[in-house]
Amino acid sequence: MKKIIIIMLTVFLISCGDSRVMTLVELPQGWTDKTGQEFIEKMDIRKLEYIVFKKFPEASQKQITFSIMPLVFSPSGEKEKQYKYEIRVFSKEDWDKTKTVEKFIAEYITNLLSRHETLNPMVFVKVPQGYSIQSSQQLLKDLDMGKLGQKLSEKIPGIEQVPILIKIVPVENKPNELKFHVIVVANFDHDFDHDFEYKVEQEIASFLKENIKTT
Repeated sequence: MKKIIIIMLTVFLISCGDSRVMTLVELPQGWTDKTGQEFIEKMDIRKLEYIVFKKFPEASQKQITFSIMPLVFSPSGEKEKQYKYEIRVFSKEDWDKTKTVEKFIAEYITNLLSRHETLNPMVFVKVPQGYSIQSSQQLLKDLDMGKLGQKLSEKIPGIEQVPILIKIVPVENKPNELKFHVIVVANFDHDFDHDFEYKVEQEIASFLKENIKTT
């Protein structure tokens, strides 16, 4: 799992002294840099990272990281401040697609912002006590994935026609609190269907709760 950099940065730009072309996303009306940071914390950054590495396979080889920073702009001559996200992609090796990845992330975030009032929560399933991140992987390996596929087909008719990616990863959000983070990405080469993804994630979470064997 590549490390994600989430930085809150307040910048007052009276004059532009940076020649670099910034990749920016305007925040909704009435938001501030603080509201923007709170939204970042609600976003499924792990899912966004997964999407980026699937859409741009070279990104893993180039060891990229990205940052989403709420900025405050105070243009000269204007009384009202402007609030925007700056998207930056960093690569340990020279790569001519960093700006392309920035634009993709900006497009994804713009889509999420358009539905910020109905943003779906991340889906987690508690891992039974006594398991570590490493040992919990065996719980996933022991699952009957054919049974999961059957459940999804029954609960979500037509899912077979939708290209989806599924990732279930153990994470430790708090000390001694291990959970499986369920991530589903559908049609990532086209329009994102966040509600569909959330529905599939919920069904997978239900399956995990019913079928994880701890003996």
